[in-house]
Amino acid sequence: MNIKKLPVDYVQDVIDTSVTEKRRYHMLTNTDGTLSLDDVTTYVLKGSNFGMDDVNQTNDTVNNVIDALEDIEDGTIVVKNAVNAKNADHAVNADSAVNAKNADHAVNADSAVNADSAKNAINAINAESSEKLLTARNINGVPFDGTKDIAVADNTKVPLDKDFVLTNQQTLTFVNKVATISDARITADSLADVYFTKDTISIAEKASITVETYQGKVELTAGRTPEGTLKASIHIRVV
Repeated sequence: MNIKKLPVDYVQDVIDTSVTEKRRYHMLTNTDGTLSLDDVTTYVLKGSNFGMDDVNQTNDTVNNVIDALEDIEDGTIVVKNAVNAKNADHAVNADSAVNAKNADHAVNADSAVNADSAKNAINAINAESSEKLLTARNINGVPFDGTKDIAVADNTKVPLDKDFVLTNQQTLTFVNKVATISDARITADSLADVYFTKDTISIAEKASITVETYQGKVELTAGRTPEGTLKASIHIRVV
């Protein structure tokens, strides 16, 4: 089972202690007589949001782990990818799953899975014990007959550097409330850490800036048009 890993890059707010030790709020009076609070704290780093989508993702991952553990306790492992044997009658497929609880049901040593390894059927079927293909296949131009691992080069992908600094206290230009910075090293799954300069962080907070990465670029979108010049350092973490 392919269980998606949860993100571990959440960060918390870091208050600019040169301005205040505690969070600051403006109390606003609404037209209906109620009160609202407007956070005017000066932050060195704005923390991550954790909401409904994050909770659902966490619960979904935990449920997948529970399902996987229940399958293990039940003792049944279904082998979905059949072994390409010379004799089709000997092929291991989804309909003839190996039952790890019963050694009598284990595939014999000639088929690469024996009673001693029945508890771990997945590890017992490996490249060293597989049958040689009657007709070799080419994978990206590399011959493969099933007897050994092969290395396949893929030049269609753009080579990615490790984490890098995209901007260093650079002035951001917003067009229709969007500032775009392009770089071929950025992927759609990359993570962008944005650090506004001390003199512009309050402007960024009022503008409600959100950040999104795409293939080859990062976009900063303002909920409201910034009321001044914004400068930021952006660190890209390539995933």
